[in-house]
Amino acid sequence: MYRAYGDVEALAEAYPMMRRWVERVERVAASDRHPTRAKKHAEWREHDRYLWDTGFQWGEWTEPGVQWDPRGDFGIVATAYFARSARILADTAEILGKRDDAVRFGELSDRVAAAWRAEFVDATPKSAQSGMRLTQPTQANYVRALAFDLVEPAQREDAAARLAELIRKNGCRLSTGFLSTGLLLPTLADAGYLDLAYQVLLQPKEPGWLVMVERGATSIWEEWDGIDAEGRPHNSQNHYAKGAVSTFLHEYVAGIRPAAPGYTAVEIAPSPGGGLSNCQAILKTAAGLIDIAWTITDGVFRMRGETPQGTPTTLRLPDGGVVETVGGRFSESCPLPEATDISK
Repeated sequence: MYRAYGDVEALAEAYPMMRRWVERVERVAASDRHPTRAKKHAEWREHDRYLWDTGFQWGEWTEPGVQWDPRGDFGIVATAYFARSARILADTAEILGKRDDAVRFGELSDRVAAAWRAEFVDATPKSAQSGMRLTQPTQANYVRALAFDLVEPAQREDAAARLAELIRKNGCRLSTGFLSTGLLLPTLADAGYLDLAYQVLLQPKEPGWLVMVERGATSIWEEWDGIDAEGRPHNSQNHYAKGAVSTFLHEYVAGIRPAAPGYTAVEIAPSPGGGLSNCQAILKTAAGLIDIAWTITDGVFRMRGETPQGTPTTLRLPDGGVVETVGGRFSESCPLPEATDISK
């Protein structure tokens, strides 16, 4: 809400609940351990108090081919969100001028992230060339490792390469569920794997979004095979989670991003790929209408559009060019660089 509307009052109203939630998770994490972890380590270790691995957990939920077990250890998922929630709370405290809370919860987030690494990053890779590995090496866990800044800066390149490797081994198909699907494509793009992000987006085989289209869906399914190849339905035919791919469509394909809360400053930075030759998007913001369209013809990228008059706007072109405006209509073009993929 704050990112979209810049409404500090909304943050102030929510802050007491946000704080109580994080403090509750802090108590729960420090009070007990998952039975499998307690059995493996009879004595509490220093980082155990920051691992949230007890209580009822859904985990990633609806990962393709994964049978959910209510007794399972979902600590790698929940602890990641513990660190993330504490960081959001610290950032909110800073905005609201609660400096002591900002320091306290920022430090808590750092300690939880360190505990996550201590428990879930394999400290003994098979070889020096293999790089860092997670103890539970799923696409979803690598996405969170990157999106939530859980790994050290020096580990990010290895984590991104491992995520890309898992996707390619799966036929350039995703294997994410409710929690990480919306983060997958932006994470790939930000890590330098834009081409792979488009391959996943446009994947015609199950699991993938276009399978839903091909099978007649008019809404997003709960399961990737919400209607299977034989036409049999599974679970809900109208769920929100996997539709979070719209973030990638808006902020990367069209390139519309808030450069300040409430879109009081705007960045337009399209990332074309996947063989797409044109795109158009319109976003109604509290500051006014943002309209963007781009085309690719004969190797030339052409972009036109409009942002609210008086709104600082940064236009970023695919060739690296940057144009600063104060809103209003714009029209820019550049030669389209050849697609690159740092994994090659």
